[in-house]
Amino acid sequence: MESATAVCADCDARNPQWASINRGVFICDECNSIHRQLGRHVSHTKHLYKSLWRPSQLFMVQYLALAGANRFWEHVLLEPLLNKKPLPDSPLHPTKADFIRKKYLFHGFFKLPIVIHPDDLNQQLHASVRTAVLDTSLYLLALGADPNYIHPVKGTSPVHVACQYEQISQLELLIAYGGDVCLRSSKGISPLEVIFYLLIDKFVSFVFISVYSLKYLLIPGYLHSFFSYTLNCLPNSQTIPRVQQIHGIKQKFLCYSKLC
Repeated sequence: MESATAVCADCDARNPQWASINRGVFICDECNSIHRQLGRHVSHTKHLYKSLWRPSQLFMVQYLALAGANRFWEHVLLEPLLNKKPLPDSPLHPTKADFIRKKYLFHGFFKLPIVIHPDDLNQQLHASVRTAVLDTSLYLLALGADPNYIHPVKGTSPVHVACQYEQISQLELLIAYGGDVCLRSSKGISPLEVIFYLLIDKFVSFVFISVYSLKYLLIPGYLHSFFSYTLNCLPNSQTIPRVQQIHGIKQKFLCYSKLC
C-alpha cells in the first residue's frame, strides 16, 4: 500500500500536487477541480509547491494525510465489496465528480455514530486539542464539533486550550474549521493574549534563570563590589533567597497565563 501522500485520496492517481487543508488529504489536478467547485467551506485546497504555506499549516496537513485521515471520509469503502472508488483513468464527469461530492459534501461514506450529542462532541474536542493527536480532533470536527464552543465550567474555547498547551497543529486545524483566534473567554481573554502571556513567561524564565545562575561577574573592577561565586540572593537583598524572588517575579506573569 502506497503512502497517503504519494497518491490522490479520491482516485489513487500518483504524485498528487494539491492538498485539502480542512480534509487532511492530498489530491490530483483533476480531482482538485471538483474540490474547488464545492467551495472553501467544504474543501479548502492549496497547491503543494505554488501556494504560500505556513510551515505549521503544511505540517498539519501532512500529519493528517499520513495518519490516515482519508479513512474517515471513505470508511464504508474499506469493505472490499462496497469499494466503488474511481480509478485514475475514470472520466472526470460524472464518475469522479459524483464520487467527490458524495464523499465530502454529503459524507456518503463517513461512519456516523447512532446518536450525536453536540455538547458531548464539543467537550471531547475541548479535551482533545490539549494533545498532539490531530486525527481525533479532525473526526470530532467532521461530526460537527464547534471550534468556538465555550466550555460552561472552564469558560474557554478549544482555540484557547490549543494555545495554552502550545499545540500549534491543533490550532491550525481549528482555524481551518472556522476557529476564531479573537474569541474571548468568559474572563475576557482572547487566544492571542494567551499566546502573548506564555511568551512573556518563557522570556522571563529564560532571563532570570540565565542571569542569576552565574557563578562570577565578568567585570574585574566590580567583582568584589557585588558578589563572587554562586549568587544566593538577588543584588541589594540579604534576606530573600534567590529562587523565591525569581518565582515572585515570575508570578505576576503566570497569573495572566492561568486566567484562561
